[in-house]
Amino acid sequence: MKILIIDRDFWFASRLKSDLGKALSALSDQTTIDIVQNSHFSFANLNKPYQFIFIYIDQYTLKGIALAQKFKEKYHSQIIFLIEDTNVIFDCFVIQPYFLIRKQAYLKDFKMFMELFDKMITSMDFLMLRKPGIKAIVNVSQIMYIEANQHQLEIKTTDGIYVDSRLLKNMLSQIEKKGAFVQIHRSYVINLAFIKIIYRSEIEMVNQKLLPIGKKYEKQFNLALENYLNERKERRH
Repeated sequence: MKILIIDRDFWFASRLKSDLGKALSALSDQTTIDIVQNSHFSFANLNKPYQFIFIYIDQYTLKGIALAQKFKEKYHSQIIFLIEDTNVIFDCFVIQPYFLIRKQAYLKDFKMFMELFDKMITSMDFLMLRKPGIKAIVNVSQIMYIEANQHQLEIKTTDGIYVDSRLLKNMLSQIEKKGAFVQIHRSYVINLAFIKIIYRSEIEMVNQKLLPIGKKYEKQFNLALENYLNERKERRH
């Protein structure tokens, strides 16, 4: 799990990092927490995606909201705004953040955030992977596709490849209600949100990976794609 804190107040960011580290100690072997001060951040120089982004919102310029939108669009990151002035709350909800932490009520809000985080893990917005000797949590919305390879699954996400010991059909049954997932081949399940180009018998994903469409799965793929596109149109209206 990758977490980024963007705040002009380095002392507060360091405190938040420390509290997150303690709260996520059970996952410390696969969790990284980075801090960047607002004035030093450049989205163009970002070299890895983050699952959780804590972003400070300036009460006068509202700087940070546009940046948060970029993270959501490109990496499907969960956004947590850090605010000092409650007057900016309604402006923040424009991009539907995951949570808001008020600095003046930090202890209370941080406790509420961790309770919500624990429920999210349990509710499968995040997926706890199963593999002997390996402990990992994956954001379901960041899964691009899953490949059944011999006796394990390879889960390709926006930030890397993970493995799991479940059967492909069992994995699909756990995640299909949490995103636009559909099986296109006996060995592949894809997230429709990461399709780049559809060819006659293949699909090119956003990472240029070509995946075959099995004849047995062609009809259900076309139906799932049609429903997905219709839902996107409805959300825009």
